[in-house]
Formats: sequence, C-alpha cells, structure tokens
Amino acid sequence: MPASKNPGLATNGPVDCSVGQSGDVWFLAGHFLGSGTFTRSCTIPAGKALFVPLINSWADNICNTPPLTVDQLRALAEGSVIPAKKLHASIDGSPLLSQRAISPVFSYNLPGTTDNVISAAFGIPLPGPCWPSLHVDPAVADGFYTMIPPLAAGSHQLNFGGSGGSGPMKFTLDVTYNLTVGS
Repeated sequence: MPASKNPGLATNGPVDCSVGQSGDVWFLAGHFLGSGTFTRSCTIPAGKALFVPLINSWADNICNTPPLTVDQLRALAEGSVIPAKKLHASIDGSPLLSQRAISPVFSYNLPGTTDNVISAAFGIPLPGPCWPSLHVDPAVADGFYTMIPPLAAGSHQLNFGGSGGSGPMKFTLDVTYNLTVGS
C-alpha cells in the first residue's frame, strides 16, 4: 500500500479505508509510529467484518548487525507491547473483547519507491545501506487485536488503543474511527 494512502500514517481526518482491502474482513489501522491520539473517518461497505489492532508491533532484521534470530526478533516485538496496559476497544460505547496474537514467521516485499511506509515513516531510502533488499525475511509480529462482526448500516464510532512497552519502547495509543457503513 502506498504510504500516501496508508491510514496507519494518517493523523486525523478522512481516510480511504478501502485501499488494499478485499474479502469479507477489512483491516483498520492503528498508528504506525509511537504514541498519540487520532481521530479518523471512513466509509465501510455493508457486510464487512473489521479486524483492529489495539496495540501491535513487528520486528525484522533491517538495520540489525549481526542479524537477530527468530527468537530474538520475537522478544523485540513482544517488548514493544508487553506490558500491555489500559487496553480498550469499543463500538458505539459498547466494550469489545481483545486477544493477544503472535504471528508465525513471515516475509514481506516493499515497493522500490519513496511512497512506501518505511521510507515515509523512518526516512530510510530503499534499497539502501540499512535496507539492502526490498524483500524482508524473517519478520514477526505481536499485539492485541479485536474482530468486529459486520455493523448495521449507518454511523458508528469505534475507539481502541492502550499502552505498551517500557523504557524507550513505551507508547500510548488512542484511535477513534467515525465509520459510515453503507447499506
């Protein structure tokens, strides 16, 4: 997904939640970097379940010399979300349950343009000395998520977030989406 259209980099205002979406479940973004309070609005088609990260993190070997083992990457990702505090998620004021999920090992590819999430978020040119390849392998993720069944047509307010990590990896996130669900 181009960084210029990525809701995870947006601070406030309308976002296009349809970018990169397909299927019966749509994924809504938290915020890609650090702490903050964000309010966004978007339109969701009828019949779409929503998968939402309350807080989450990923780790890979970019800029790690020597490369870390998968277990070390898992510890790094976990350190960004644990201890988790003040986790919250609600739709229209009704609380939602969340669950921690730890990903299997995965890989990903980035476009070789400046309109990618890594260049936009971290100011790292791709490819470059710290990021020699656009293919990244291995990577892992850790976090707390909730799944929301399809919502009725109309307006809804989704709020989620929490605090995670400790020391320099500590962050607090609070995200509100004002959703319009089509009929």
